[in-house]
Amino acid sequence: MKKWTISLLAAMAIEAQAGDYVYRYLVVTDVQGNSTSVVTDGLRFTISDGNLVAVNNEGNFTFTLGQLASMTFSETATNTTTAVDALPVTQATTIEAYSLGGARIGCFNSMSQLKNTLAKGVYIVKQNGITKKVTIK
Repeated sequence: MKKWTISLLAAMAIEAQAGDYVYRYLVVTDVQGNSTSVVTDGLRFTISDGNLVAVNNEGNFTFTLGQLASMTFSETATNTTTAVDALPVTQATTIEAYSLGGARIGCFNSMSQLKNTLAKGVYIVKQNGITKKVTIK
């Protein structure tokens, strides 16, 4: 699976450079149809623990390999996933919080514990395999 994914990423990188277009975004779509646009400037990939991690100048984006449906290059962003979104209210064993710079801040048992602990600001939160930017007001 890793070799296939790395080969696919390499082919996509070659395709992006081959045309006259400058593709500013990599659009990743999961099996539920949710799309995430990632800026291609400075984009690097790693594969670890069944996840594809895309890192660029804006931060880290984690995608579960088994949930990936497609990855395409685009001249425009096609989603709002990189905006500040509300995190769905679900029961999770842990919620990981990171600064926008990618530094891990802590691990919490609930959203209320996270909100009561962290200062006002924007954070990257990972819950149940979903990574989003959230605002603590």
